[in-house]
Amino acid sequence: MLYVLTLGLLFSPFCSYANDYKQEAIELFKQSKELESDHLADALDIQSRAQETITNTFCKEDREIVKESLINRTSGQNSGREQYYVFISLSMPESSLKTLYNEAKDQKAILVLRGLYEDSFRRTADKLKTLQIVAVINPNLFKQYQVSKAPTFVLVNGEQSSMLVGNVTFQFASEKLQEAMK
Repeated sequence: MLYVLTLGLLFSPFCSYANDYKQEAIELFKQSKELESDHLADALDIQSRAQETITNTFCKEDREIVKESLINRTSGQNSGREQYYVFISLSMPESSLKTLYNEAKDQKAILVLRGLYEDSFRRTADKLKTLQIVAVINPNLFKQYQVSKAPTFVLVNGEQSSMLVGNVTFQFASEKLQEAMK
């Protein structure tokens, strides 16, 4: 009996520490939920400003491409239909970016940027407007398809995907990607 009591006394400080850690974990969880809520509000604000920028910046045809891209196709979730992604960088030559955009939009391909130009939404929007191209920012797609160079062309159809890296025309990339999917 004395032996059990001694063990209980030995382990009681550990229980106290466990309760302290449990309480700390609960507090951290509460803080994470508060931050999540704060960032959700920020994200909704950014989304609202992006929609306003899209409306004020692009022509009707380009607005429809952006809207469809944002709503249906930029998540990387493919509903069984064929989708082209062209991963670009705004450090690419302007002529290449314009040519890629003009070729790709006929196929409803989505130009994808990893992040912001000069770490600024405004500068990114201004640069895209100057180039007269439409692109979405989605670093998750870069990760999903393990894209590390631009331009990279990806064709997705259901669970299948094919990739081509290099400064080639969209038509050339499309043909090669179609061949690779067969």
